[in-house]
Amino acid sequence: MKFENRWNSRINNKRTRAFIIKFFVILLIFLGCKNSEIEFKICPKSSFIDSFPKRTINLANQLGDTFSYEYEKLLEPTAYEDTILNKLKIIINAKIDTITIQIDYNRKMKTNTLINLHNMDTIFHGFVSKYRGLFYMTEKINDSTYWIGAIDIKFDSIKGLGRIREQMCDLDDYLDTNANSELIQLNDTVNGIYRLFPDKKNLKRIYPLLINKYTNFKIISENYIEDEDFQIIENIVNLNINSDFEIVSNNIIESYYPNPATDKLQIDFRKKDEYYVQLIDRNGKIILSKRINDYSLNLNLEGLNSGFYILRTYLVNEKIVENKKLIIK
Repeated sequence: MKFENRWNSRINNKRTRAFIIKFFVILLIFLGCKNSEIEFKICPKSSFIDSFPKRTINLANQLGDTFSYEYEKLLEPTAYEDTILNKLKIIINAKIDTITIQIDYNRKMKTNTLINLHNMDTIFHGFVSKYRGLFYMTEKINDSTYWIGAIDIKFDSIKGLGRIREQMCDLDDYLDTNANSELIQLNDTVNGIYRLFPDKKNLKRIYPLLINKYTNFKIISENYIEDEDFQIIENIVNLNINSDFEIVSNNIIESYYPNPATDKLQIDFRKKDEYYVQLIDRNGKIILSKRINDYSLNLNLEGLNSGFYILRTYLVNEKIVENKKLIIK
């Protein structure tokens, strides 16, 4: 009799647990249907016919060869599901973690490869371009199509990195409600596919809206100083700029590396011309200077103190000057 009672109790407990689980699953799916026009969709269905139409850059010049940042570790869905159930799974599995990224730049192919040093996974391989304050990352999907995502990098934070697929999915939604967008080269309504022309002016108008929902994550790196501190240092440095020269951004130097540097710094200019290069410390003092008429310059940094510097370059014939951040270890 006792055995029979235990057995019946066990069956009832299993049935109760199964009923409870099924009840909540059905409830969540029902709520998902109530709160979404479509329960399930696969994306992205859009892709670009070419990469971002702007000169590619070495992202390490902005972030350093390696950098760490906080990020929200999410459960990765197998498909892009617009359901309450999937969102609940993501929220439950989300947590703040720290990731360290290594940036490898192939100067011949002009490609950036970003590697997660915790598991050695490649999180991005492709072209990076900077345009009007955002960094556009182009990833080749096949022989003829590309995905484009954007990241916003401030002095001590980053937003949108590793979210190219999600941004392309959000772009789908934007195009569904903006069928006359100038980005659309081909709209295959039968298969639900967009082929897009990467017009930089339209992308600049759309992508800030797409990445606005992403969180700004703090950069934990020796390559960065606080925004306020940098502004103070740059203001001090700019007081000493020759008044005949106009201050510009990203018009003179093609790349400079490594950053952080130790004893040498390689500077590649956009063209052969006459340049006057200065290295200035955080107090506004000119530490070294060099005049050159060439495509590139190799600076000797031996004996300089570790810390933050500003690399100032004058393009003599065009009367323009630009500042770059440099860390010396």
